[in-house]
Amino acid sequence: MRGMLPLVLLLVVVPATVTAVLLLWGGGGRVVHGDQPGGPVSGRLVDHDGAPVVDEPVSGWIVSPLGERLRVVDGKTDADGRFQLDLPATRGTYLARLGGGTCLPRELALSTIGREDGEAPRDLEVRLRRGGTLVLELAAPARGAWSVRESDAGTTLGAVEWRKSGHFDGARIEVPGLPAVDALVQLEFEGGVRWECELRLPEQGATVRVAR
Repeated sequence: MRGMLPLVLLLVVVPATVTAVLLLWGGGGRVVHGDQPGGPVSGRLVDHDGAPVVDEPVSGWIVSPLGERLRVVDGKTDADGRFQLDLPATRGTYLARLGGGTCLPRELALSTIGREDGEAPRDLEVRLRRGGTLVLELAAPARGAWSVRESDAGTTLGAVEWRKSGHFDGARIEVPGLPAVDALVQLEFEGGVRWECELRLPEQGATVRVAR
């Protein structure tokens, strides 16, 4: 399935990582592991039409020399699509995860090594692709939990683990920001009743009627 993903998600992992380092700290051309001084990472998320992506989740991670990840800061974009992540000093490198709400997520590797004391980072503008919306229509209002993930649990969306979950209360469930993949949709209703189906999610999304 990964071979069918949009090119923007496959191509940005390395080139956009290099761009991020150049834009934020003006040097290196590669992501450097070592003693990171930390500091703010600021930028703006836009879609492919250049419109700001509002209220989109962003997070900053520490990546150890052994590759272990630790989430250290979370945030959301403002009305202009802007965000800031304040990264602590560490040894290793950093990862910024951008999107995952209405847009497909991207991950950028970052390094603050070589940044001068007091130097303000330049803004990083990142383009995200808006995902499709899955609508689940229930026969009657109900409560419970939902999850949507790629059918092959061992795969990922590019370098990004792909899964969404939440709770519902009503007769309609809307799940935005989904890629075009073979997906497993699961519902667990109050009282223990479960429902699931596998379907191909088209790029524009889909509507499914749920019969219990």
